[in-house]
Amino acid sequence: MALLELDGIVAGYVEGIDVLNDVGLRVERGTITGIIGPNGAGKSTLLKTVFGFLRARRGRITFDGREIQHLAPHVIKRLGISYVAQGANIFPQLTVTENLEVGAWVFRRDARRVAAMVDRAWAAFPRLREKRRLRATGLSGGEAKMLSVAKELVTDPKLLLVDEPSAGLAPVLSNQLYERLLDGSTP
Repeated sequence: MALLELDGIVAGYVEGIDVLNDVGLRVERGTITGIIGPNGAGKSTLLKTVFGFLRARRGRITFDGREIQHLAPHVIKRLGISYVAQGANIFPQLTVTENLEVGAWVFRRDARRVAAMVDRAWAAFPRLREKRRLRATGLSGGEAKMLSVAKELVTDPKLLLVDEPSAGLAPVLSNQLYERLLDGSTP
């Protein structure tokens, strides 16, 4: 059974204008799947539809054997999917630590588990640990992107959806980010 499967997905932002039309996709466990295409082709729309930010008008999305196309994003996150949006997706007025805690918000009732998740993030992103008390506004662009990724990896997702992870990053930071994404020892 595939980890993620899309069958006949139709979705868009405006009624009557379909950005995705009869899209099918199969993602196997333990694989990396890339979605490529020109600007405006629907890559971000596809990720938002899988994560529940955008509702599919038709079709079926199955994750780990369960249909999810009608579920809210927080429920999808609890099931094991995390989504790193394009650009830095952080809360600028919160500290680095608080951002990571927000990433684990769906598990907030289990303080011990959240603390363990944040500790794993520090191990995976030592540079962020150094800045843990700093407000996110004090981070460089690359550090903010790292925090965006760490905030989603903190829950140890079964599936990580990442929208243009290296957009706007210097090559060195881009390489570091890809190394972290490819590293099997995510936080």
